[in-house]
Amino acid sequence: MKADELFNGPGEMAARMREKDWAATPLGPVEGWPVSLRTLVRTLLHSLHPMVLMWGPQLIQLYNDAFMPSFGRGKHPEALGKSATEVWPEAWPIIGQQLEDAMREGRPSWNEDQLVPIFRNGRIENVYWTYSYSPAFDDDGKVHGTLVVCTETTSRVLGEQALQRSQERLRRVVEASGAGTWELDVRRGQMQVDERMAQLFGLPEPGMFSLERVLDRVHLDERAALREAIAATLEGRTQGRYVMEHRVVEDPGHPTRWLEARGQVTFDAEGRALQFVGTALDISDRKQAEADSLRARQELQALLTSLGGGTTSG
Repeated sequence: MKADELFNGPGEMAARMREKDWAATPLGPVEGWPVSLRTLVRTLLHSLHPMVLMWGPQLIQLYNDAFMPSFGRGKHPEALGKSATEVWPEAWPIIGQQLEDAMREGRPSWNEDQLVPIFRNGRIENVYWTYSYSPAFDDDGKVHGTLVVCTETTSRVLGEQALQRSQERLRRVVEASGAGTWELDVRRGQMQVDERMAQLFGLPEPGMFSLERVLDRVHLDERAALREAIAATLEGRTQGRYVMEHRVVEDPGHPTRWLEARGQVTFDAEGRALQFVGTALDISDRKQAEADSLRARQELQALLTSLGGGTTSG
């Protein structure tokens, strides 16, 4: 079989393989390739999933269009027809043993979101991959290569790591503020509360509680207004923003506590509430200071009125 027949079809790698002088590589002329190698090459060329075939004791590489973006600048197209040890020296401490297991023992391997730094775009980059190494067999049924099926997951992994760091920073800020956190399951009417939130509402422990049980802790004078504020937020009448000040009454004999609750609702494309999360902060000291200030102003006003009234009557 000639190169034009084996590497038929569209795509950059099919064209490069047709143009490649395979006789100058350890694989030799295409006409002498075993049926098993030709079959594997056809498979990867017609696959939309990133694939690399490493064939023979020197692990000569053939790869498809889908794998090209992972090379970045600096390896492609020179990697075609070269030994994997020459193309990936920086990654060999990680992948070398796995390739040896596949080649010598026919042992496959699977790695998910594995960090394998590689040299590309002029520098060593931290690249994450989900990949499998599978033994590739020759016409005699012996392992003569390794088929690598892979997906680069760098963007997703780095995005998740950034999100985790952001969430950790937020957690620390919330902890430093003394606020409790909550999340309302808008469909089930269940509220997940953390330890601080449970303390603020006099609940026995952090966990999931019905919204009604949480609202039972709200002072009766503010309970109706709180329900209306929650409904308005979930219906989108406040652009998904929720801010309320209300009192919480624990058990008889316990002092009343003032809280400031803030939350945000996210909506789907149809405007339905998906998630309602927020915080609750004890503002009892602030409310007491405001009450003391108001009382002092009232007392001062009363005194001034009294003094003024006495002078007028004299």
